[in-house]
Amino acid sequence: MRRVVELVEAIPKEPQSDIYGKSVQAIDPTDLLILRREFLDEDGKPFKVWEVEKLQKIDGVWTFSEQKMTDLKENHTSRLDVAEITYNVDLPDEMFTPKYLLR
Repeated sequence: MRRVVELVEAIPKEPQSDIYGKSVQAIDPTDLLILRREFLDEDGKPFKVWEVEKLQKIDGVWTFSEQKMTDLKENHTSRLDVAEITYNVDLPDEMFTPKYLLR
């Protein structure tokens, strides 16, 4: 499904301490989803692109089930494909203690 998007440019407050010169997001204004993000270096040249490849609604929540990040300078792509997602699951509070999270 093709979506109409608006492009939004983001410039870091402190560019000298950020690895990106700026980024450009493609945002679906209807569902408020960022569907693509292009990262530019300090010279304004794109060097990474993040894209949503598969989007589905699960339990009423728009969910990115396939994403990819392309490093244009290294000609390398990383993918994140999510096989299963479940929302509104009851999890015990002890799962969120420092001891549990460090195991």
